[in-house]
Amino acid sequence: MRDTPRITPAPYGSTMRSALLALLILWPAAQPAAAETLWDLWRTAATNNPGITATRLETQAAGSEALAAEAKLAPSASIKTGYTFRSSEPSFVGSQPQLGFSSFRLPYAQQQAANLAARVNVPLWTAGRLESSAAAAHSRQHASREAACWAEMQLRMAVADAFVRVLQADAELIAAGRLLKSSEAIASDTRQRSIQQLATDQRVLESRVLVLESQQRLVEARNSQQDSVAELNQLLGRPLDYRVELAEPYLAPLSQTRAELAELSQTTRPDILELVRMVRMHEHDAAGWKAAKKPQVTAEVGYDFEENRFQSPQGIASAGVVVDLNVFDAGQKREQSEAARCRASAMTASLRERQNEAALEVLQAWNARSQALSAEQLAAESLTLALEYHRSMQKRYEQGLVVESDLETATARLVEARTQMTYARTNRILSQIQLRFVAGLLGPAMHVVE
Repeated sequence: MRDTPRITPAPYGSTMRSALLALLILWPAAQPAAAETLWDLWRTAATNNPGITATRLETQAAGSEALAAEAKLAPSASIKTGYTFRSSEPSFVGSQPQLGFSSFRLPYAQQQAANLAARVNVPLWTAGRLESSAAAAHSRQHASREAACWAEMQLRMAVADAFVRVLQADAELIAAGRLLKSSEAIASDTRQRSIQQLATDQRVLESRVLVLESQQRLVEARNSQQDSVAELNQLLGRPLDYRVELAEPYLAPLSQTRAELAELSQTTRPDILELVRMVRMHEHDAAGWKAAKKPQVTAEVGYDFEENRFQSPQGIASAGVVVDLNVFDAGQKREQSEAARCRASAMTASLRERQNEAALEVLQAWNARSQALSAEQLAAESLTLALEYHRSMQKRYEQGLVVESDLETATARLVEARTQMTYARTNRILSQIQLRFVAGLLGPAMHVVE
């Protein structure tokens, strides 16, 4: 939670007030039609964010690769055709002196000829090599899908964090503006008392410094709001100066215990499921390379045709079974299988580490939510006290017992209490979202009541 400066009786500095008011009026111009909910922003981010688009395309590519690997299990057919041009007719040269021929030429192919070759190959037995290859490709596809889901969950968390910071920056800006007004009222009252010789010149200078400090806080609050809005718009793929108006969400408390959420995170978090898929992919790769060392049996049916008046028949069909046996490859396939097995073991170790990190993150998020709930209760009590103090000061002002500057101070204190309440409430909302995120419950199925 960002610390909010404490409101103190404040200063004077009317020379900058016009510039500050102009700054407030000239704040960027794009006008949203209505207040946007957190769910609206999540949908916008999922549609416009380039990173999410990239992960979805990667998943689509992995799906195509899986289909291609699976297609290798099916028969394949190919046809090649063309037309051949030769500089002359190819022929055999021979001689038969007994028959009176010192030499002769016997053509065996036409000078120009059409040709066609057709082949059908059917894998009969590959010792599981093609099956392992297809299974590895499907595991890679599932891992890519989990990676895309995790990227979208991370984007949702980032949008929620920026969403809360904008709400807090808006509240801080209101408080800073009210503090400036209070500081100027105090400075004006101090000047009047100085004229009546009821306040020293030092008090007058102090009040003017306090006004300048309030003006500085207002500038910082405005810059903070602009930064928060720009960050939110960047995540949403919109112009950085797009003006936003947000509706604060309501999230019902989770019904699960901390232990249940920690256990749930092991089976629902996409980053953990991605590693599970990657382990299986490397295991399938290792099995595929191991199977490649065994005989590969393929059936082949073919038909070859070449236009040739010197040959009969011009088209010849053939069929056969081909056995491809890996006799010696200097250990290439064995080492490839070992490399894949080592990668599977390394990924398993990474999986265990990620599972431990997830359990720790659930514990930390659970404690952060408990702390946020306690802070919200404290802020609510402080707001009640500030309301009572302001009511009392308003009554005393109406009775003429206090001056306007005292009432302005009470009003600024009330605004500050409301600001702190906004911080506490939005931090509690953010802690609830964070707990859902680390438990793997921040996916598209999550429902937010606005």
